[in-house]
Amino acid sequence: CQRSLSDYLETKRKKFPRFYFISAPDLVDVLSKGKHPPAVQEHFYKFTDAIASIGWLENPETGQEMGVADRMAASDGEMVPFGLPCECRGAVEDWLSRLMRHCASTLRDQLGDSVNAYLEMPRDKWIGEYCAQLILTTSQIWWTSEVNQAFERLEQGNESALKDYAANVVGGLNSLTTMVLGELTKGDRMKIKTLITIEVHARDVLNRLV
Repeated sequence: CQRSLSDYLETKRKKFPRFYFISAPDLVDVLSKGKHPPAVQEHFYKFTDAIASIGWLENPETGQEMGVADRMAASDGEMVPFGLPCECRGAVEDWLSRLMRHCASTLRDQLGDSVNAYLEMPRDKWIGEYCAQLILTTSQIWWTSEVNQAFERLEQGNESALKDYAANVVGGLNSLTTMVLGELTKGDRMKIKTLITIEVHARDVLNRLV
Protein backbone atom coordinates (compact mmCIF):
# COMPACT_ATOMS: atom_id res chain seq x y z
CA CYS A 1 0.00 0.00 0.00
CA GLN A 2 2.81 2.40 0.92
CA ARG A 3 4.64 1.68 -2.34
CA SER A 4 1.45 2.22 -4.36
CA LEU A 5 0.80 5.51 -2.58
CA SER A 6 4.37 6.69 -3.21
CA ASP A 7 4.05 5.85 -6.92
CA TYR A 8 0.75 7.72 -7.12
CA LEU A 9 2.17 10.82 -5.41
CA GLU A 10 5.18 10.73 -7.73
CA THR A 11 2.88 10.99 -10.77
CA LYS A 12 1.30 14.10 -9.23
CA ARG A 13 4.69 15.63 -8.45
CA LYS A 14 5.86 15.12 -12.02
CA LYS A 15 2.82 17.01 -13.28
CA PHE A 16 3.27 19.85 -10.78
CA PRO A 17 6.93 19.87 -9.65
CA ARG A 18 6.28 22.34 -6.82
CA PHE A 19 4.76 19.38 -4.98
CA TYR A 20 8.34 18.14 -4.41
CA PHE A 21 8.64 20.93 -1.82
CA ILE A 22 5.94 19.47 0.44
CA SER A 23 5.77 16.28 2.47
CA ALA A 24 3.74 13.21 1.49
CA PRO A 25 1.08 13.82 4.22
CA ASP A 26 0.68 17.43 3.07
CA LEU A 27 0.39 16.33 -0.55
CA VAL A 28 -2.26 13.77 0.35
CA ASP A 29 -4.16 16.58 2.13
CA VAL A 30 -3.87 18.82 -0.94
CA LEU A 31 -5.14 16.07 -3.23
CA SER A 32 -8.05 15.27 -0.95
CA LYS A 33 -9.15 18.94 -0.93
CA GLY A 34 -8.44 19.65 -4.60
CA LYS A 35 -12.11 19.76 -5.58
CA HIS A 36 -12.57 22.83 -3.35
CA PRO A 37 -9.63 25.15 -4.20
CA PRO A 38 -10.02 27.58 -1.24
CA ALA A 39 -9.34 24.66 1.11
CA VAL A 40 -5.92 24.09 -0.49
CA GLN A 41 -4.44 27.51 0.11
CA GLU A 42 -3.26 26.69 3.64
CA HIS A 43 -0.41 24.88 1.86
CA PHE A 44 0.43 27.62 -0.68
CA TYR A 45 3.29 29.12 1.31
CA LYS A 46 5.02 25.72 1.25
CA PHE A 47 5.43 25.60 -2.52
CA THR A 48 5.50 29.28 -3.51
CA ASP A 49 8.11 31.87 -2.68
CA ALA A 50 5.84 34.65 -1.44
CA ILE A 51 2.15 33.90 -2.09
CA ALA A 52 0.52 33.41 1.30
CA SER A 53 -3.04 33.24 0.06
CA ILE A 54 -5.33 33.56 -2.94
CA GLY A 55 -8.51 35.61 -2.95
CA TRP A 56 -11.61 33.78 -4.17
CA LEU A 57 -14.87 35.06 -5.59
CA GLU A 58 -17.91 34.31 -3.47
CA ASN A 59 -21.14 32.72 -4.57
CA PRO A 60 -23.67 35.60 -4.46
CA GLU A 61 -26.40 33.29 -3.29
CA THR A 62 -24.62 31.37 -0.54
CA GLY A 63 -21.71 33.68 0.29
CA GLN A 64 -19.31 30.72 0.08
CA GLU A 65 -15.98 30.97 -1.70
CA MET A 66 -15.94 29.47 -5.18
CA GLY A 67 -13.04 28.02 -7.15
CA VAL A 68 -12.45 31.26 -9.04
CA ALA A 69 -9.36 33.28 -8.03
CA ASP A 70 -9.32 37.07 -8.43
CA ARG A 71 -6.26 38.19 -6.43
CA MET A 72 -3.15 37.03 -4.60
CA ALA A 73 -1.68 38.17 -1.29
CA ALA A 74 1.83 38.06 0.13
CA SER A 75 2.69 37.01 3.68
CA ASP A 76 3.07 40.69 4.66
CA GLY A 77 -0.49 41.40 3.49
CA GLU A 78 0.36 43.06 0.16
CA MET A 79 -2.48 42.35 -2.29
CA VAL A 80 -2.22 42.10 -6.08
CA PRO A 81 -5.55 41.91 -7.97
CA PHE A 82 -5.80 39.82 -11.14
CA GLY A 83 -6.79 41.63 -14.32
CA LEU A 84 -8.97 38.63 -15.17
CA PRO A 85 -10.20 35.94 -12.78
CA CYS A 86 -8.69 32.46 -12.98
CA GLU A 87 -11.07 29.51 -12.86
CA CYS A 88 -9.65 26.60 -10.87
CA ARG A 89 -11.35 23.43 -12.05
CA GLY A 90 -10.25 19.85 -12.69
CA ALA A 91 -7.35 17.94 -11.16
CA VAL A 92 -5.58 19.92 -8.45
CA GLU A 93 -2.17 19.69 -10.15
CA ASP A 94 -3.67 21.08 -13.37
CA TRP A 95 -5.47 24.07 -11.88
CA LEU A 96 -2.49 24.88 -9.66
CA SER A 97 -0.29 24.99 -12.78
CA ARG A 98 -2.78 27.33 -14.46
CA LEU A 99 -2.97 29.49 -11.34
CA MET A 100 0.83 29.82 -11.08
CA ARG A 101 1.02 30.85 -14.75
CA HIS A 102 -1.82 33.30 -14.17
CA CYS A 103 0.02 34.88 -11.23
CA ALA A 104 3.17 35.29 -13.35
CA SER A 105 1.30 36.71 -16.36
CA THR A 106 -0.52 39.17 -14.08
CA LEU A 107 2.78 40.55 -12.80
CA ARG A 108 4.19 40.63 -16.35
CA ASP A 109 1.22 42.64 -17.61
CA GLN A 110 1.28 45.01 -14.66
CA LEU A 111 5.02 45.52 -15.09
CA GLY A 112 4.40 46.91 -18.58
CA ASP A 113 1.83 49.32 -17.11
CA SER A 114 4.22 50.31 -14.31
CA VAL A 115 7.09 51.04 -16.72
CA ASN A 116 4.81 53.31 -18.77
CA ALA A 117 3.34 55.01 -15.71
CA TYR A 118 6.77 55.73 -14.17
CA LEU A 119 7.17 58.97 -16.15
CA GLU A 120 3.49 59.86 -16.32
CA MET A 121 2.46 59.67 -12.64
CA PRO A 122 3.70 61.64 -9.64
CA ARG A 123 6.12 59.36 -7.82
CA ASP A 124 4.07 59.08 -4.63
CA LYS A 125 0.99 58.03 -6.59
CA TRP A 126 3.02 55.57 -8.70
CA ILE A 127 4.47 53.90 -5.60
CA GLY A 128 0.98 53.44 -4.14
CA GLU A 129 -0.43 52.05 -7.38
CA TYR A 130 1.83 49.00 -7.86
CA CYS A 131 3.22 46.21 -5.69
CA ALA A 132 6.80 46.28 -4.36
CA GLN A 133 8.18 43.75 -6.87
CA LEU A 134 7.00 45.92 -9.78
CA ILE A 135 8.16 49.17 -8.19
CA LEU A 136 11.69 47.83 -7.70
CA THR A 137 11.89 46.26 -11.16
CA THR A 138 10.55 49.37 -12.90
CA SER A 139 12.99 51.58 -11.03
CA GLN A 140 15.94 49.45 -12.17
CA ILE A 141 14.67 49.28 -15.77
CA TRP A 142 14.52 53.07 -15.99
CA TRP A 143 17.83 53.51 -14.19
CA THR A 144 19.53 51.20 -16.73
CA SER A 145 17.89 53.02 -19.65
CA GLU A 146 18.81 56.46 -18.34
CA VAL A 147 22.42 55.47 -17.63
CA ASN A 148 22.69 54.24 -21.23
CA GLN A 149 21.27 57.56 -22.44
CA ALA A 150 23.83 59.40 -20.33
CA PHE A 151 26.62 57.40 -21.97
CA GLU A 152 25.22 58.31 -25.40
CA ARG A 153 25.26 62.03 -24.47
CA LEU A 154 28.80 61.56 -23.20
CA GLU A 155 29.87 60.12 -26.56
CA GLN A 156 28.22 63.09 -28.29
CA GLY A 157 30.47 65.49 -26.36
CA ASN A 158 28.47 66.28 -23.21
CA GLU A 159 31.21 65.69 -20.65
CA SER A 160 28.93 66.27 -17.67
CA ALA A 161 26.20 63.83 -18.77
CA LEU A 162 26.91 61.20 -16.10
CA LYS A 163 27.40 63.83 -13.39
CA ASP A 164 24.09 65.46 -14.32
CA TYR A 165 22.25 62.16 -14.12
CA ALA A 166 23.95 61.34 -10.81
CA ALA A 167 22.59 64.63 -9.46
CA ASN A 168 19.10 63.64 -10.64
CA VAL A 169 19.38 60.32 -8.80
CA VAL A 170 20.38 62.15 -5.59
CA GLY A 171 17.37 64.44 -6.05
CA GLY A 172 15.12 61.40 -6.38
CA LEU A 173 16.61 59.92 -3.21
CA ASN A 174 15.92 63.16 -1.34
CA SER A 175 12.27 63.07 -2.43
CA LEU A 176 11.98 59.44 -1.25
CA THR A 177 13.50 60.41 2.10
CA THR A 178 10.88 63.14 2.48
CA MET A 179 8.11 60.67 1.60
CA VAL A 180 9.23 58.05 4.10
CA LEU A 181 9.04 60.63 6.89
CA GLY A 182 5.40 61.38 6.10
CA GLU A 183 2.14 59.57 6.84
CA LEU A 184 2.19 56.21 5.03
CA THR A 185 0.64 52.79 5.27
CA LYS A 186 2.92 50.05 6.58
CA GLY A 187 3.15 48.51 3.09
CA ASP A 188 4.02 51.78 1.33
CA ARG A 189 6.62 52.62 3.97
CA MET A 190 8.29 49.23 3.43
CA LYS A 191 8.22 49.74 -0.35
CA ILE A 192 9.85 53.16 -0.09
CA LYS A 193 12.52 51.98 2.36
CA THR A 194 13.42 49.10 0.03
CA LEU A 195 13.43 51.44 -2.98
CA ILE A 196 15.79 53.79 -1.11
CA THR A 197 18.17 50.86 -0.50
CA ILE A 198 18.17 49.99 -4.23
CA GLU A 199 18.62 53.61 -5.32
CA VAL A 200 21.45 54.23 -2.85
CA HIS A 201 23.24 51.33 -4.54
CA ALA A 202 22.42 52.86 -7.95
CA ARG A 203 23.86 56.20 -6.78
CA ASP A 204 27.08 54.51 -5.61
CA VAL A 205 27.46 52.71 -8.95
CA LEU A 206 26.97 55.99 -10.80
CA ASN A 207 29.57 57.71 -8.63
CA ARG A 208 32.08 54.97 -9.49
CA LEU A 209 31.25 55.38 -13.18
CA VAL A 210 31.82 59.13 -12.90
